[in-house]
This record gives sequence, C-alpha cells and structure tokens, in this order.
Amino acid sequence: MYLSLEHQLESLGQRWGHVCRAVEQRGAALERSVALWASFDELHARFCDWLTRTEATLSQMEAVDSTTEMQMITGQVQQLKVTAQPVLLSHAENENTYL
Repeated sequence: MYLSLEHQLESLGQRWGHVCRAVEQRGAALERSVALWASFDELHARFCDWLTRTEATLSQMEAVDSTTEMQMITGQVQQLKVTAQPVLLSHAENENTYL
C-alpha cells in the first residue's frame, strides 16, 4: 500500500514538474509577445504620424491643370513615336528577313 502511494506521489511530482515547465514556457512566450506587440505599436504610431503628415502635405498641394498636363503627355507621346519609328521599322524588316 505504501509502495502504491509512493508511486502515485512520484507520478504526481513528475506531472507537476511538467506543468511547471509548461507554465514557464508559456510565460516566456507571453513576454516575447508583449515585446513584439510593443514594437508593433510603436511602428504603427510612427506610420500613423507619417500618414497624417503626408495627407496634410497632399491636401495643401495645388491641383495641376489637367489640360496642360495632358498636352505635355500628348507631346511626349508624339516625340516618342517619331523617335521610335526608325527602330520599329528596322525591327519589322529584320522580322521579315528571318521568315
């Protein structure tokens, strides 16, 4: 009977040791999570500050005259067509040579 009690007590001690180690591991994991959360929270606050400043800057910018911008883009496209035309023609001739 004493051997059975002794065995049960030993088994209970081992199980208690496992529980204590698991609690220590969970505590360490929670401490790491708290540190990570604090880092995330700081980065989030910095991002929100940057976003607020950027939004303020953008709202203060003057609107660009879209017609002037469109004329400039159209002119650049025309220049690109003129510049690229000889290259495209040369490429097309080379394509036909290989056929």
